Amino acid sequence: MSTDQENVKIKETMENMELDFLKSKRLFEEQEEELMYGRDRTNRTFDDLAESTSYYLRKFEVEDDEFRIAMSIIEEHKEELLTEIKQEQRKLESAFEDSNYEYKKQRDSLEDQLLSIRSE
Repeated sequence: MSTDQENVKIKETMENMELDFLKSKRLFEEQEEELMYGRDRTNRTFDDLAESTSYYLRKFEVEDDEFRIAMSIIEEHKEELLTEIKQEQRKLESAFEDSNYEYKKQRDSLEDQLLSIRSE
């Protein structure tokens, strides 16, 4: 294979890798947006639940201790779900960082190949 052909092949490979990486990055961003949307929706849902629970418990004149217990249960479940969402976000970020690292490593390797071909 001639030097020019090798250069073209390596550059095409680099372009394809970059396109794949950009697709992967876009997918990551979309997944992250979905996760943040889910987090916000979870917050609103639990806040609405706490508000309506508070309204009905006060309307029926429930004891203060029972009221605090009900509200703490709601808050506990809210925190559990938010913790799970944060863990999912960390997993997603870690997977993207790994993908980014591999992309850069492969790109650097191809750039080294281009340099070595040019120096021949």
